[in-house]
Amino acid sequence: MNADLHIAPESLDRLPLFPLPSAVWFPSTPLALHVFEPRYRALVIDCLAGDRALAVPLLRPGYEEQYDGAPDFFPVAGVGKILKEQALPGGRWNVLLAGVLRVRLHEVPSGSSYRTARAEPLDDVYPARGPEALRGEVATLLSAVSPIVAFARRTDERFSLGIDAGMSPGRIADLCAHRLLTETNVRQEILETLDVRVRIARVTTEISARLATMPGTGTLQ
Repeated sequence: MNADLHIAPESLDRLPLFPLPSAVWFPSTPLALHVFEPRYRALVIDCLAGDRALAVPLLRPGYEEQYDGAPDFFPVAGVGKILKEQALPGGRWNVLLAGVLRVRLHEVPSGSSYRTARAEPLDDVYPARGPEALRGEVATLLSAVSPIVAFARRTDERFSLGIDAGMSPGRIADLCAHRLLTETNVRQEILETLDVRVRIARVTTEISARLATMPGTGTLQ
């Protein structure tokens, strides 16, 4: 997997959109898609012919009545690139995406069957003293996830969050949310949280709530 994950600024001026009803895509995380609708098959072909970049926004509730048209989506979304692709019979595709950026989307006319948007990159916001100021919050988060990781390894000894010591606090929070939190609305709220101190606190709270319902950790379900 040696794909170039740099996204040129000019690509952000008109990104293809692949809105989905339940996927929230964090930076530095993978997203696997099975592509079968004609408009999104065209999107994949165009992406592969270009720099492979696209955005995956979450559709707002009530999208069902407008799904074949242009239903509303949350403007804060993940942007990344197609890392791997597999052509299937009938023009379908399996694609593996690699997340790169948080962005705010501003839809622009596409001139094609799929929608497009201008993407404004969103940076993590840290305290004045920088990421180092959040060392204690990161330690609390990792302490909270440790029992869940241990529990997961009972059935899959290779399970890992993919975290290493050199990662930024924002990325650590994103990886924990990506691997351990499943509620779509919670994931979207975390994606939209640029203040990293607040993001870590929210992920820690959600992880702790999940831990309390796990067998062998206090409250049995």
